[in-house]
Amino acid sequence: MNEAFVLDEELKNRLTALTNDYSTKLAALLPALNIIQDKFGFIPPEAEQQIAELLDIFPTQVREVTTFYSLFYNAPVGHHKIYVCYNLSCCIEGGGKLLHYLAKKLRVSVNETTRDGKFSLYRTPCTGACEKAPVIIVNGAYHYNVTPEYIDELLTKLG
Repeated sequence: MNEAFVLDEELKNRLTALTNDYSTKLAALLPALNIIQDKFGFIPPEAEQQIAELLDIFPTQVREVTTFYSLFYNAPVGHHKIYVCYNLSCCIEGGGKLLHYLAKKLRVSVNETTRDGKFSLYRTPCTGACEKAPVIIVNGAYHYNVTPEYIDELLTKLG
């Protein structure tokens, strides 16, 4: 086991205490995963096993949740997470070209992180802002009617 991901006693106690707030231990899984991701920046496989033991559930149940929800990461991610909407409206308005532009600019493929760890690039289904296409989401903030020039400014600002 990678020692960097051993849950310390304080963290174990915090996760165990969560179970008091829910009718079942399984119901505490999402909040437990959020706590782990907040601490490490992602959900390490070693932590999945330890969470399963603390919540008295199967490790596969933890894995199913971490792989189902796109906002849980199973590997280190960039400091800035960029999601490009890739649904029909955004693609018609240039979302696909923006995704390609960002990938080229950052020198990564989709679902990869830059070598310096600053940026991770993802594509996402509809963001619900079709009338403002193309849309990107950066660190949870929506950006509308995005152009390559806007991306250049944004990347410079984010450093």
